[in-house]
Amino acid sequence: MSILIQDQHDTEHDVFAAWQGGRLLLVVRADTREDGIAAAVGEGLLIMYEAEEGVFVPRAAPDVDVSEIGPMAIEPAVYGEDGETVVTPAVMDDRHHTNFQLGPKALERVDPETGELAYKQTLIRWTRDGTDATELNAGEVAKRLANVELIDPASITTLLRNW
Repeated sequence: MSILIQDQHDTEHDVFAAWQGGRLLLVVRADTREDGIAAAVGEGLLIMYEAEEGVFVPRAAPDVDVSEIGPMAIEPAVYGEDGETVVTPAVMDDRHHTNFQLGPKALERVDPETGELAYKQTLIRWTRDGTDATELNAGEVAKRLANVELIDPASITTLLRNW
């Protein structure tokens, strides 16, 4: 697994995340965009705000950067000699991919019910309660919880977004 964190009882846990310059990277894939938003709101990574009366839209929580990728090509298309004719179409992963990067203020957020740092609580729960994902791309390792997968950044050959 990617990193080792300690809970409030000093127990160590291996979790799927990576440190990048003082910020914490989470790589997430959901069955649908809606599943991803629901999970991210539940974990405090996104918040819903009322854009206009009765219309709520997600936005990043304070000090959380979000790179919403959506479906992605896992094998590029092959083009003919003219450079325009598709000989072999790209192989797509139609699930919804999103990268989150948590900054210092987001990392300091405490769950008021448990007194635990919220990000640690999320990562430990996903690792402990998630099942091993089975629909993986190119050597990935991931834990699946409620239609959403937390992917080990160390298992990804090429990140789609380098911050």
